[in-house]
This record gives sequence, C-alpha cells and structure tokens, in this order.
Amino acid sequence: MYFCYNYYINKGKYKEVMNKNFLAGALMGICLIFAGMILIYNQQKGYSIDIPQPTNQKQPQPLPSFNKDLLLQDINLITNDYPALETGISVQSYLDNLQININADSNFDAASTNKLPVAVYALHKIDHGELSFDTNIYGLSLKETLELMIIQSDNQAWENLLSYFGIQTIKEYLAPLGVTSFYNNDQNIISPQDSAKLLRLSQNGVLGEDTAEYLANIMAQSVTGPVTLATEFANSPKKTGWLDTNYNFVGIIGKDNKKYSIAIFTKNIDGSELDYQAAQDYINKVLLTINASLSAN
Repeated sequence: MYFCYNYYINKGKYKEVMNKNFLAGALMGICLIFAGMILIYNQQKGYSIDIPQPTNQKQPQPLPSFNKDLLLQDINLITNDYPALETGISVQSYLDNLQININADSNFDAASTNKLPVAVYALHKIDHGELSFDTNIYGLSLKETLELMIIQSDNQAWENLLSYFGIQTIKEYLAPLGVTSFYNNDQNIISPQDSAKLLRLSQNGVLGEDTAEYLANIMAQSVTGPVTLATEFANSPKKTGWLDTNYNFVGIIGKDNKKYSIAIFTKNIDGSELDYQAAQDYINKVLLTINASLSAN
C-alpha cells in the first residue's frame, strides 16, 4: 500500500490533473482489496499466515535459592531452645545474595575468625603481583604463614601478618567491600554479617580464581578446637574461633552455585564461661537446617 501511494503521488505528471488525496485513498482501497483476495485464496488452499500478537506475559522469575521465611522460622525455633546463648547468624546465598541476618550486625569478639580477613588481604596482594607465596614473613614464607594461621589457627603466624601488613591497611582494603566492623576501636571484633560477606565475596570475584580456590582448600583443613562439627561439614571450608566465653563459625556449605556463606557466632548472654557442648549442638543444628533448605530448592 505504501508503495502504491508513493508511486503515484511522487509522479509530477499526475499532480496537476488529479486531487492527490482522492487518488491516494483510491489506491489504498485497491491495495486492501488485493490483499484481501490473497488472504482468501491462501485460506482456501490451506495456507496460513502467522501474524505476531502482542503479549503482556512476564517472563517467569527464577526461584529464590531458599525459602527465607521458612528458614528464618526454623532457625528461630532452634535458638529458642538455647536461652542462655546470645547468637548472631548471617546466611548469604552465592546464587542470588538472598540473606538471613539475625542479630548479625552486632559486633562479637571475633577470636580466630578474624584470621580470615588477614588471609584475604594477603591473597589480594598476591593477585596484584605485590607479593608471592614465597615472600619472607619473619623467617617463613607467606604460604607457610597462611597455612599455619588458617589450618592450625596459629596465633603467632597471625600476629606476624598483622605486624607485616598493619591493621589499618587491612581495614582500608576491607571498607570499600562493605566490611567495616573488622577491628573496630582497635579491638579484635567483627560482625557475623561482615564475616559471612567477606567469605562470600572472596569466592565470588574479589580474589582471583586460583587464590580463591587455595583459600577454600586450606579452610577445609582448618581445626575446629573444642567443637566437633557434624560429619556433613567436617571437610567444608570454614574458620572457627574460640575463647572461654565465645565460639564462632564462618564457613561455606553446598557446592557449585548452590552455596551459602554462613557465620554463626555464640556467647553466653551473661558473659560467663561458655558451655562448648551447647554451642556445638546449636551450631550443628543450625547448619543442618540450612543444608536441608539447600536440598529443598
């Protein structure tokens, strides 16, 4: 139809003898009649012409990595059975960053869980070519020092790295990542949310692929002190920390993209000496509950 209209209208010899609006209408009518005849012919022959129809249907949204309300309810039920414990929990999905945070922005005595930020910073320096695994750290290689600090939870190795890098330097590296509670007020503290976040980020692009894998591997060998984790989590990447009054866990469960970064920090509400058996039971129950939510999705 557009062709018919332009062909005649743009020919100068017709502009002087005919009203162009009348001609355009007539030609459009002829074209419509012709198109109708073709349509009828095709229908008689059994041919079909597919005309796209507009649709307002929305694309289906991917399912969340876990049922947040149900998991939150289940964790709270477990917590209610341990009234003597003050706990902080952060669960963060690698798939969609869906999170559960329960008292997770409170600062806890970190104990040895604050060895994780130091390790992440050291590996970041390796990624950027500023250090290597062979760098000398007060008589030991950086690799030896990292493995003593994470696998054996060796405090001297930790102190050597803190001295070598400086706490303030590590804090300045962590702040743009949104990890702001590390060593606040020069105290060895961190929030469960920040601890879980840093672990998730370390495995999701903040570190290079090789250094992230190295960190997960040495964390999988880490000792757990006075607490025995359930068999399902014994070889999972984790870092624990304990004092007379605290027991903390930060680690990863799951595999591939169906993984959670989890921090569970515990202490007695009254500040008294912690019952490690109660902390062990509580942490394992929470981990098993979270693991079950992975299987359900």
